[in-house]
Parts: sequence; structure tokens; C-alpha cells
Amino acid sequence: MKVSHRVCVLALVVASVPVMLSGCTAKQVAVACGVGTHHPPGQKGTCVTNATPAIRAKLLTAARQTARDNHGIAQRVVAVESADADVNAFLNVHGLSTGAQVEWVVQASGHFKCGPDCFSNEPTSGKSERVLTLVIDSTTLRESAFEYSNDWVNLSKIGTVVVLQT
Repeated sequence: MKVSHRVCVLALVVASVPVMLSGCTAKQVAVACGVGTHHPPGQKGTCVTNATPAIRAKLLTAARQTARDNHGIAQRVVAVESADADVNAFLNVHGLSTGAQVEWVVQASGHFKCGPDCFSNEPTSGKSERVLTLVIDSTTLRESAFEYSNDWVNLSKIGTVVVLQT
């Protein structure tokens, strides 16, 4: 009876020890990061946004100021960094920047009316619009275009969305 008891104890001890089998080692797979993201140090399997706290603050300031300039208050504000060609094709917005390879698209919800320096694609003729979209050069962080609409665009189709204000 003592022998069988020892065998059971030995079996329990062996069962609780992790066993490494050949060919079962885990390898970290490198993930290709898209525009607007990068690998954190030592983490090739993960992509994080390029939006540092300083960049987030500048984008939010730009959205708030443009909203004020256009008789509104920015409520929810989101941004995405994307290739210039994708921004132009997806939004049908063509900025004033020439040769910018990467741009930020910032959207703010609220109620806006075209201000004195408005260069939106379509004049709003006094009516209020609910969505303000800015295009900002990612190198200079200067606004290159903006437009109004009543439709929120799904920016996740062109990059990783960063929430700046809820």
C-alpha cells in the first residue's frame, strides 16, 4: 500500500512540472505596422500609435481653435494618422500642402458655421453642420484643409483611431 501511495504522489509531482517538447517553443512573430503606428521597444508583435501626448495636445488644440473660429465648440474629437493618398481618396479632401507623405485627419462633433476664413469645399450659407474634419500635416502639425458635413466618417478605415476628447 505504501508503494502505490508513493507512485501516486510521484505522478502528481511529475504532472505539475511543465514539460518542454521539441518544436513547441513560442516565437514572437513580427507584425507589420501600418502608417501612423510603430513597434514599441522589444515588442515586434505589437503596433502602437505615433500619437505622443504632445502630438495629441496639439491636435486637440487645433480642433478646438478651428471649432471656435467657426462658431462652435468641439465635443467628441478623434484623429487618425494616414498616408496622404489614402486621406485624399477616402475623404475627397485635397489639402493645400504639397508633397506631404503622411497627414493627420481630425474629426470633431458639434455645431459649426463657416467662419470668416472658411475654405471648405461647399459654403454652408448660414446653416449649421455637425462634423468638422481637419487635415493636418504630420511633419509641421499645421492645418492644410478642413470641411464640414453632417456625417461622421469611420476613420478606422484609413488608420488607427486615437480618441482626443470624449
